[in-house]
Amino acid sequence: MNDQHHFFDHSEVPESLSDRLILASEAVVRYRIAAYRDRFDLTEIHYRLLTQVAQHSPITLGHLARLVNRDCAQISRMVKALIARGLLANGRLPGKQAMAIKLTSVGREIHRQMARIGLDWEIAVESLISPEEIAMASTAMERLYDAARHVLHDDPHEGRVGKDGLGVGYAATADARLAAFAAQ
Repeated sequence: MNDQHHFFDHSEVPESLSDRLILASEAVVRYRIAAYRDRFDLTEIHYRLLTQVAQHSPITLGHLARLVNRDCAQISRMVKALIARGLLANGRLPGKQAMAIKLTSVGREIHRQMARIGLDWEIAVESLISPEEIAMASTAMERLYDAARHVLHDDPHEGRVGKDGLGVGYAATADARLAAFAAQ
């Protein structure tokens, strides 16, 4: 990897805040994703699945899909692949029809190693940023998350998109909503 991959190219910074956040997030996790793929032949979403199963075991497919914000069909395919690799096991919850998913001992060990890679990478990235910048970024991310949820919650046409690409009913009142939120 050459030096151009290590620096934010300010000549090509997107104007959209959400696009800039995605670009920054991708840069931060690029190494971690490559390490997961190279070392375990797994992806970031596989790590997220293993993490959720570790935290909520035994867990149903539907609950797992909601936690990782994916549809059940996608999660079902990924879970089957992880079961085939011996990282997950499935059974039934007592007295229930739903499949219960849990980590195997191999899955627990792989998850532990993946978590260590992620933590080491985060420590390395944070060592290059001042504590004040980390605190400001954390506060800004919390505010952005809250603002996005606020706009989504208040949009009476949530999920519907108009010709302008914005949520129906949102475009006309976006400035007023953001001003009201900022005043809180």
